[in-house]
Amino acid sequence: MLDIKFVKIIKNNLPQIFIFFFIAALFYCCEKDDICSAETQKTPLVKFAFRLSDSDNVKAVPFLQVGIKGAVSDSLLLPTTPTNSNEISLPLDTENNSTTFYFIKNAGQVDKNMISIQNIDTVEVVYTRRYDYVSRACGYKVTFEALFNSQTEFMDDDKWIEQIRVENSTIENSEEIHIIISH
Repeated sequence: MLDIKFVKIIKNNLPQIFIFFFIAALFYCCEKDDICSAETQKTPLVKFAFRLSDSDNVKAVPFLQVGIKGAVSDSLLLPTTPTNSNEISLPLDTENNSTTFYFIKNAGQVDKNMISIQNIDTVEVVYTRRYDYVSRACGYKVTFEALFNSQTEFMDDDKWIEQIRVENSTIENSEEIHIIISH
């Protein structure tokens, strides 16, 4: 007798039961949104600091711009407008074990005879890469390790970079200084 009442209840409420299980199945199948939070640590930038050549005193580089070799046919300049700066953070190539930068002092400047006084020195930063999984939404971040003394080339006899010193050989965050350039 109890079985017949149960069957009647099921028959009378079949649409509501179906809707309940359908909604429950929808909630069960939903996943957390795949959004990479702004607070999530991503691939860090290498931070350069500029110092006086004979001490650790800060010395800004006048009208500094930096080109990155291989980025948009070597024409990517950071910052986009020359600035007087004593620190700059730059991206490293995540697909190769080195990145070459063109450090341009007095970018776009001319002397009284309208002759360019900009001075370009090339710095190659060499490193190894370690890929760390962050999340499905964020993917992987790259940690740069084993950073070592970079090679420098000068476009002319008037070099302005006198010494390059690696301060921190592992790049895990963009806040600390990694390389000091004395000039």
